[in-house]
Amino acid sequence: MDRAPSEIWAKIFSFACTDSGFTGRSLSLTSTFFRLACEPYRLQSIAAFGPRKILAVDHILSVVPAHLRRVRYLFISLHPIDHSISDADEDVEEEPVVIAVRRIMELVADTLEVLGLNLTPWSLGDETVIPMPRLTDLISNNYPLQQDRGLFEALGPPPHDSPNPPVLEIPSPPAFPKLRSFHLTKVMEVSNYTHMFGEISKLMPSLTYVKFSETKDIGFGNALSLALGSEPLTASGAAHGTIFTARLSTSIEKVYVRPSVPQTIPGGYITGFIYQAFLKDMIQLAERGLARFVFLRAPASNNEQVWDPWVDWKAAVAMRGGEDRWNQDERHSLESPRHPTQGETI
Repeated sequence: MDRAPSEIWAKIFSFACTDSGFTGRSLSLTSTFFRLACEPYRLQSIAAFGPRKILAVDHILSVVPAHLRRVRYLFISLHPIDHSISDADEDVEEEPVVIAVRRIMELVADTLEVLGLNLTPWSLGDETVIPMPRLTDLISNNYPLQQDRGLFEALGPPPHDSPNPPVLEIPSPPAFPKLRSFHLTKVMEVSNYTHMFGEISKLMPSLTYVKFSETKDIGFGNALSLALGSEPLTASGAAHGTIFTARLSTSIEKVYVRPSVPQTIPGGYITGFIYQAFLKDMIQLAERGLARFVFLRAPASNNEQVWDPWVDWKAAVAMRGGEDRWNQDERHSLESPRHPTQGETI
């Protein structure tokens, strides 16, 4: 084996070490030769599920020499992989885990190409965005948009007589200059989407494909319609009010929207009504035939919705980043939804 050129082994290990980190660890235990040969790639791909695993990864990356800390693919979830809560994880406070998440991101920011984050809402709130010059794919349920929380509360909706949306201060150069694919796995329900669409365009100037999942807010469809340069939506009959929404960048070729699982909570008439109104607006937007907009079907179950970030991260790694991996996803039916009757759950 040691007669093969080092370039061949480098290529083999580069392609092999693209999972949660299991392959890299296993190869390093095979033999002394394999341990030394795969060492630069052992930490190339890492997935950490749950607080204790996150703290362990933070420790490893903090002590390993910088030249061996070339992490290209990273997935971090505050939830264990089976979504259960072990006694060990239950004893870990959230604050040190969140600090560890940020430290991990800072340590590997220069080499990251695909990043997946499944955190609690606002867990990295009000923190400065970490520049990642090589990042091509980002799958996240909040970062880097969660720091807008303070802006939403402080600025609120722009005045009705304001001719332009408020301009936010975005660091220059952009934090993610090579990012081509962004999946926001949980769209937060906020009253003003001006900042969200504006920051996406400013932070990610090369963005080509964007996907919004778990959407159900009645104001989202109208804001997206305006961000795409289309007219306001009227299908739901909802009073959207005056919305000043920044346009999404013209670099974006496709905008995918996947609604959340239909609500089934007891006494969910209001929630169900809002969800159906949201669907009506989105169907109207889809019927306009905008070349950039694609309305996807809702997840068939909560289980499918929960696993979506992890599945999408693996797909991004497999495609080596930056590709349109959602163009074959099942589209939503354009049949107009009916409103539920009083007392009916959706």
